[in-house]
Amino acid sequence: MGKNHNEINKKTVFIGIILVLLYLTIAFDALPKTGLTWDETRHLSGGKARAYSIYAAATGKPQLAMCDLVNPPMDKDTRDRCWSGRPRLSQTVSGFTWAFIWFVNGGKLDFWESIAAHRMGTLLFVSLCIFFLFLFATEAFGLKVGIFSALSLIFIPRFFVHSLYVALDAPAASMVFISVYFFWKGMKSRKWALMGGAVFGLALATKVNAYFVPMIIFAWFIAGFRNEILQFLKNMKKQNPQFWPKNILKSVPLPVYTFIIISPVVFFLSWPWLWFDTLTRYAELLHTKETIRVVTYYMGVSWDNIVNLLPWHYTWVMIGMTVPVTILAFALIGLHKPLRDIINPRNKDSILVLMGAVVPLFVFSSPIATLHDGVRIFLNVFPFIAILSGLGAERIFNILNKAFERFKKNQIKSISHFTNKKNLKFNLTMMSAFIIVCLLIASPFIVAYSRGMPYMATYYNALIGGPEGAYEHGFDMDYWGESYLEAAKWLNENAENGSIVYVPWATNIMEMYKYGDIGMIGERFREGRHHLGGTVDSIGAIMFEQKGILRDDITITNSSQSADYVVLLGRRNLVERKKDDGSFFFPEERSYIDNCVPVYTVNIDEAPLVIIFRADCKNKAN
Repeated sequence: MGKNHNEINKKTVFIGIILVLLYLTIAFDALPKTGLTWDETRHLSGGKARAYSIYAAATGKPQLAMCDLVNPPMDKDTRDRCWSGRPRLSQTVSGFTWAFIWFVNGGKLDFWESIAAHRMGTLLFVSLCIFFLFLFATEAFGLKVGIFSALSLIFIPRFFVHSLYVALDAPAASMVFISVYFFWKGMKSRKWALMGGAVFGLALATKVNAYFVPMIIFAWFIAGFRNEILQFLKNMKKQNPQFWPKNILKSVPLPVYTFIIISPVVFFLSWPWLWFDTLTRYAELLHTKETIRVVTYYMGVSWDNIVNLLPWHYTWVMIGMTVPVTILAFALIGLHKPLRDIINPRNKDSILVLMGAVVPLFVFSSPIATLHDGVRIFLNVFPFIAILSGLGAERIFNILNKAFERFKKNQIKSISHFTNKKNLKFNLTMMSAFIIVCLLIASPFIVAYSRGMPYMATYYNALIGGPEGAYEHGFDMDYWGESYLEAAKWLNENAENGSIVYVPWATNIMEMYKYGDIGMIGERFREGRHHLGGTVDSIGAIMFEQKGILRDDITITNSSQSADYVVLLGRRNLVERKKDDGSFFFPEERSYIDNCVPVYTVNIDEAPLVIIFRADCKNKAN
């Protein structure tokens, strides 16, 4: 731990709240502009189903058959459909935020209001992360570092855009950092240690990759407390062996015990799937389970993560190419402090930050990791990178402040001269340096945000030449389908009446644009089927019938027969993936790209995100 921690007072908390409000102000502006993503559709319906299930269990209301917590169906397959698979605390929270806003709004929400109501759940997790990150950086390194760190996290475009989705990644990344923070506080406080055990249990319930927390802490102990550990082992040699167990147990910090004892209990209570066949299912979780193998397009090659594993440098290159250059530069400058401290352990707090940033990256660089979809799988390193950026930004601030004072012949009088308050030390030279550093942190984000949300989701920095340079160097672009929103707008304005639109990939997004956020996806509702259980007894259908944003006369289909338009996601592991014999994995869809002229393309710096063709264009070409 650091020798002298800064005091957290009401003023500090107020500044932290202001920073959170800054984030929320930008986020609220961005929500209506942010298209749906591939995974969001199932989280929207699942969130409603889980939230309603808990509500019904507490109030005695009729339960959804597949989610009944009071009288679960005897059929194991049906019983497990709602709650099994993965722990999804954030999905349940999004269901409750939706239900609360739906209730407050009188039981009526239009399409974007409904989506935003769900996304409030993710905003809640990320807001807490920003607040606790600011408190940690301020207490450990000072107020300026706290502000610069929080701003750095807010203004990383990829992290920001993920904080708007109803998905697991941003909440999971937030809970990893919050768990580390509570552990750190628990090293000196029993109250924080007890709360930390519960917080870590909630982190596990958000996403199982919270296992990074003990990895980070273990690495911190080895790197930061090695002298204390060696001294303890030397003292042990001098003692009677019969006292060793007692002394070892006493030497272990309290938060280690609370994380081991309390977190499994909280994890159990937060995940109803574990309430039945508990021991069997816990054992199931402890065994290595097959992970999702998603083909990743990287440096012009499709890596299937089965035979062709992603290169070890994928994580490092993606961090280097997607973090804004100014924030990345500040982080590299900020590395000076933890690297100095790790050689001669003095400030252990900076070592903890370093471990939080590099341990997950080293794990994800190993052959055991399965990576895909840009940076979202290792999103949990960004809060720690933001603190490194805060450390580097403070050094630049100090350099600028000294330079302003040195080269000004007549030092600008302090604000205290004008306010007659002599205790104010903040002068205009400091303010100028502070504003410049803040602008350096925020400017890449401001430029990206001004260009629209698809640019944020596909953000690449100037080191690779932006999205166009990334495309030329063989990097993937929109892998999650957010750009379908622009395609939907074009179809509304240009498609003929009664048009049938073939969407081969992420059809569920366009279905939801068609039918609205009714708790299930498109035609499955019309056919009386529900992907959570097999009935139309859906929370969305019970509560309201909602219109989507696509015209009523447009039909979305996943079959190319009788289609009038073809909408292709520009995800390169789909459109450019080839088999061993050199042929394309999706020859029919690829043939449109090779033989037809698109009627509309959603581009970012000439990099195609979504391409729309007339379905009969190949016949016309022939």
